[in-house]
Amino acid sequence: MTIRINQKSITPPSSFNDLSQKNLKQLFTIFSTEGALSDKCLALTKHLLRLSEKFMKQWEADAGEDFIDELDDVVKNTCAPFLDKNTLALTFTRPPFYKIAGQKAPAEMLKTSTFIEFATADKHYQDFLEDSNPESLLKVIACLYRNRKKPLEISENFQKFIKIPTWKKFAILHFFASCRNEIMERIPGRFTRQEGEEKHEGNDFGWAGVILSLTGDRFGTEEGVKNTNIWSIIVHLNMADEQIRKAKLKK
Repeated sequence: MTIRINQKSITPPSSFNDLSQKNLKQLFTIFSTEGALSDKCLALTKHLLRLSEKFMKQWEADAGEDFIDELDDVVKNTCAPFLDKNTLALTFTRPPFYKIAGQKAPAEMLKTSTFIEFATADKHYQDFLEDSNPESLLKVIACLYRNRKKPLEISENFQKFIKIPTWKKFAILHFFASCRNEIMERIPGRFTRQEGEEKHEGNDFGWAGVILSLTGDRFGTEEGVKNTNIWSIIVHLNMADEQIRKAKLKK
């Protein structure tokens, strides 16, 4: 998408995954602070389009009474790829940093993560949403950025991420939230009753219930399930849910 303002044509980034480190810093700095959404969107637009105060004044002078409408249209188009209604869109699927505190990132869309890494990160993510405890956020990061040749050990490792700038912490959190959203959309209704359903067909024990349900011939022991790639688990659950759905339709 190209945005044209007077005689100036600008092509802004079209997704989170296209943002440079500089743009990521600006976006997550803006959206991790208090303030009105309109002000945040305006600030982000000025940054992404490199609109100086001098340019803004000239634009306002040239547009006259149409300035507010033109500005509103430019802001909406610039920020559209990053917003879902009034919140940041969960479409950030590429890890924002290759390394943090000497630890390597997981692959895009968590393709190299095991079930236990994802499930543990999800637990701390839910904790952070509930109480905004900074320690929970650090533990999410520790689940993602780690030495995958060693066992997952959060209690000792998470403190190494304390000094990371706030904007980087929130960028990593949003990356995980985006991947999690994609994963959960593949297995809708696994843990909660869907609207209109008379009977709950999933389990009431969260990821622990999933682990127990998958032990056996396909994934082996409980430890085997934990160390299986998260996407292998999700594909299996998705196929199982589809078989259940088709069986119901035949009745």
